[in-house]
Amino acid sequence: MSKFLSQLSSLRISASSTAKNRGNRFGMTTSYRRVLLILALILVVVVYFMWIQPIQEAILKRLASKPVQMFELENLLTQASTPLSADLQYVLPLSEADLPKIRDYLQNQGIKPSLLRIITVPQTTLELQAKNVSFEIVVAVMKELQRRWQITPFLAEIVSGQSAGMVDMLITFKQEK
Repeated sequence: MSKFLSQLSSLRISASSTAKNRGNRFGMTTSYRRVLLILALILVVVVYFMWIQPIQEAILKRLASKPVQMFELENLLTQASTPLSADLQYVLPLSEADLPKIRDYLQNQGIKPSLLRIITVPQTTLELQAKNVSFEIVVAVMKELQRRWQITPFLAEIVSGQSAGMVDMLITFKQEK
């Protein structure tokens, strides 16, 4: 047995040059692969902070404003469903003569209506449609229209716009008699 061990120790096993790169498909050295891995990690971090994080923040801002908007809408609906108090003065029914006044008021508030019309049959209604309007301005305008002309919203379609806090709206108001 000792003779066998002495023969084994005298044997030299040499590794071929391809054995160094075993498992490396592209013939890259280990240091080159490390550099590429580090560059890939840096690229992932840069992409995250340049594109993904700003998109996440914009979405979170929009989501944060939704409960406030819903609360204001519910508040408006409860105000619209309560009857007007008796101490309010009588307002004449809306007519086409009121349309320029309403249009001027809306434009002063920053709303450029794409549709603004008065329908008198079967009851007096005002239709208002606009895009890309601040939700806070929409709420203020609805309150002011109710105060000035005693018209209350009874059908409203308000869709969040592309920017945070901006909405597209189609609102139909009816005038209390």
